[in-house]
Amino acid sequence: MSCQISICRNNVRPELAMRQQLWTSIGFVSLLLLSVLALKFAAPLAHLLPRCVMYDLFGLPCPTCGATRAFLACARGDFAAAFAANPLTTLIYASLFVAAGVLLAATVANKNILNRLHAAPLTIVRRIAAVALGANWIYLLARESIK
Repeated sequence: MSCQISICRNNVRPELAMRQQLWTSIGFVSLLLLSVLALKFAAPLAHLLPRCVMYDLFGLPCPTCGATRAFLACARGDFAAAFAANPLTTLIYASLFVAAGVLLAATVANKNILNRLHAAPLTIVRRIAAVALGANWIYLLARESIK
């Protein structure tokens, strides 16, 4: 069986796979906690960030317009404002917490789920990402035209 992703690990010993999953879980949770802390402390500096170049040049939002505002709103716990600013960013942020929780729960329950995740064909992931980015951009363009 061929694997489309170079990180497929079907031949890893179970004890090594679980150790790897544990460290992946710890790393994932640590990065998420650090991102929340960074966003909380970076919020007062948000006004120093440059405006969107595409918006300044063409008057149209880029596919990621509002992502910074959405991340900052998520850090404040204001998910409604985050979703209004950029739905895709909010969904990605929330899904990272869900993924960290699932990885941690699977590690505690001694279930190896990384092999299943690594077996997902990269082409499907790319297609889903492209559709999500396109749908998000359509939303941002529609929201801008309503203003």
